[in-house]
Amino acid sequence: MKTNLFSKVAVTMMTVALGAGVVGSISGTVAWFQYSTRSTVAFTGTSAHCTENLQIRLVKAGQGDDEGWQSDLTSAMVKAALQSVKGNYYASSTAAASPLSFDETNTGKFYNVYKHGGEFKFVYNSADSKWYLGDEIVDLTACGISVSSPAAGAYIEVVADAIDTVRPVTSGTLAEGAVASTLYRNPVYQYPHMSNWKVAKTSDFVTIPLELRVKDVNGKAGTTALAKNIYVSRMSMAVEPVAGKKDITSALRVAVTTYNDTTPENYGTFSTSGDPVTTYGKLDLNKDSANDKFGDFAWEKSPEIFYGYEHEDITISVITGNNVASAEVKDDWFVGAHGVEDGEFEFLYSDEEQSWTLNGANVDLAEYGISVTLKEGKTAPLGNDKLKVIVPEEVATRNIADSFNLERVSDSVTKGIANDDDPYAIVGTPIGKTAADKPLRVDLKIYLEGWQQLEGSALWDASTYIGSGFNVGVRFSADAHVDHE
Repeated sequence: MKTNLFSKVAVTMMTVALGAGVVGSISGTVAWFQYSTRSTVAFTGTSAHCTENLQIRLVKAGQGDDEGWQSDLTSAMVKAALQSVKGNYYASSTAAASPLSFDETNTGKFYNVYKHGGEFKFVYNSADSKWYLGDEIVDLTACGISVSSPAAGAYIEVVADAIDTVRPVTSGTLAEGAVASTLYRNPVYQYPHMSNWKVAKTSDFVTIPLELRVKDVNGKAGTTALAKNIYVSRMSMAVEPVAGKKDITSALRVAVTTYNDTTPENYGTFSTSGDPVTTYGKLDLNKDSANDKFGDFAWEKSPEIFYGYEHEDITISVITGNNVASAEVKDDWFVGAHGVEDGEFEFLYSDEEQSWTLNGANVDLAEYGISVTLKEGKTAPLGNDKLKVIVPEEVATRNIADSFNLERVSDSVTKGIANDDDPYAIVGTPIGKTAADKPLRVDLKIYLEGWQQLEGSALWDASTYIGSGFNVGVRFSADAHVDHE
């Protein structure tokens, strides 16, 4: 007798069971966003034995429909696929002087020398006709780089994609269950809004482009690629013990994005706790032992800066204008002076106090970034002149996809993540679906959220965290039809 049962098939991306997939350690300096994590990406795994097999491959340009499919992805396969080096050659500090090229026959040459991604600046010394990286003499040929006729002052800037290096970035405010479409680098002194910061480069985080398909082994379905739901069935984020160093995994993020044809569809971001993380705050970027303020001079009255705080424009209007003709407000100053609360704020001028007041207390409008223009011939506001400031409602925290909280289920590393409805998936809903004629595209983006507080601080102390380790493991599964005699 033959019965038809439904089960799951899986492919796993990690080295030993769920032990270690992305293994790394922290290195760098003390200041926020100024350190890096060295890591090794390794994928191996097997597909369950049944009539349908879930297969996985790395996305590569020019790859045929039936090329590259694996049940195991080795570390070497992943590293080779992720290697991408881009560079520009400059004379002095402006224009390109002569052609720059990379050795196309061996894209791994650069990584053979430097072992990881990152940003590199090679400077030409005309005195000894050699290239330098810092104080080190460099053989450009060994790096796969060729330049003709270098001149005095020439330099090369190279960006090598992260294959085993990630650096702290931030997604900023992000709704629950969403994936950041853009990641940003470190805050810039006296530029509070994240939109003023540099966009993170491909050397700052690891992006692993994958495709998944379910293959009909015995051919009964009449096609080799089947339409099946795909799930994230297991994920592990855990510390990689390093003597004398503390756990960094709470800052680790794995963002999973699936595609409908070529259009990305956000699925979710995984973290160990799933708790909201505040993505704004006061910082001391100029290292003067005080929170940064607007303005460069100590005698200037200015509020402390809230870095990372994105908001709609704050509006101000003259409600009662006896002697006041108009008013303006500096958004960032008001946010800095009053925090990040939303709502309406009414400023009233008191003849008795000869001052503007807010909720009955005397205030200096300049500290709130408010300036007023008086009517012609007037020298001061008049009692009961009233201003109203409206601060739009804001989402002040970044949610780390609360549905994908890896601490919510005990023994998650060994047993996987499960819920009552589906013991093979972290959530009961699939991340996407393969089609009968095409695979499902899934991108994994592995990064560190720089706003994550460790021991109550967004400044990660070098002596306790630099050199600490982590590991990540991910497993996908699919609905499978299994025949049993």
